[in-house]
Amino acid sequence: MSKFPDFEFSHTGLHAFDPDRMIRFYKDVFGFIETDRGTVHGSIPVVFLSRSARDHHQVVIAGGRTAPADSILLNQLSFRLDSLKDLRAAYERVTGTQDASDIRCITHGNAFSVYFRDPEGNKLELFTDSPWYVEQPVLEPFDFANSDDEILAATEEMLRDMPGFKPFAEWSAELRQRLESAE
Repeated sequence: MSKFPDFEFSHTGLHAFDPDRMIRFYKDVFGFIETDRGTVHGSIPVVFLSRSARDHHQVVIAGGRTAPADSILLNQLSFRLDSLKDLRAAYERVTGTQDASDIRCITHGNAFSVYFRDPEGNKLELFTDSPWYVEQPVLEPFDFANSDDEILAATEEMLRDMPGFKPFAEWSAELRQRLESAE
């Protein structure tokens, strides 16, 4: 069997109880813009949202959610940011809205993440990569009350004695070799 072609994550769709509230949340918090809207299957409203000129949509909000509110429908949606500075700015935006809940700042060693829930309880992750790798899972809190330099220094000190600690670039090169040898 031939190797599956390379791909990247493109978009996700969420069914919503209150599509208008969900659309407002994703526009206000993340800065998505509406690219199109309409109905599917006769009467289910659907709205397409994007932050990329390359992608017609990155998130689709569709009405018609039928699962009970406490149903666990997905683990999380994750969005990569370029830097800890950008993650801090996103954190401030998330904490500035009443529609986000269960906000937590966690380092995984290989990334710094802000986890929270949207108005209908879906878990979201905003993250930026760190310069290190350690064996996963790692779930350690960090605090934006500290400066970026303090967060980085404290994280590196915590990671140094963990299994697999190395620069992320080294780990990535090793994984690239493993992937190439698997072809």
